[in-house]
Parts: sequence; C-alpha cells; structure tokens
Amino acid sequence: MMGTVHSWSGVWPQYKTQINKNHLAEATLDRTKLHTFGASYDPIRQKVTWFLDGVRQMSADAPPVGANQNFYLIMSAQNRGSAGPYTMYVKTIWAYVPPSSTLPVAE
Repeated sequence: MMGTVHSWSGVWPQYKTQINKNHLAEATLDRTKLHTFGASYDPIRQKVTWFLDGVRQMSADAPPVGANQNFYLIMSAQNRGSAGPYTMYVKTIWAYVPPSSTLPVAE
C-alpha cells in the first residue's frame, strides 16, 4: 500500500515539488484477500493519515500537506511488473464529510 501527498508550486520548468517520504506501508498486502483502505485528513493539524484494514500505516503533515489543497482518490492495480497481471475488484467506495463541514453538498 502506498499513501502519497504531492505538492507543487510555480510554473514549469521552474516549479518546486514536495512528497511525503514515508509513503510506503510496512504491512505486507495479501492481494488474494479483501482489504479495507482508508485515509483521513485533519484540517487543523494539516495531516493526512492512511489505514489498511483499520490499522494506521503512515501519516504526512506540513509540508507537503497544506490547508488549501485539493484531494483526489486514486486507485490503481499497479504491480510494478513483479507479480504479473491481475485483476482488482472494488466492492465499495465511501466518502464522509461531517455535517458541520462548509464543503458543498454533492448531488
């Protein structure tokens, strides 16, 4: 499992990038079993935390995490060529925003 925050500023080719260094989970992922992946964002601490099967794996905070970033969920079945081709099944995706959030409601 990998959890990464990318942050960049400036204009190509003179732009600056940052990435959290601890982006690979230590837990071994058994790809033959169903897993629950999770991520949370704490806007007060500006911290992103990733979970695998309910267990915290790693976190990233400022920098590269900032208060005015857009967040995107990217799911990928990449195997980096070491495990051969396989199929990824996605059962459910949930996104939760507290009722007190100022984010617009998705329709």
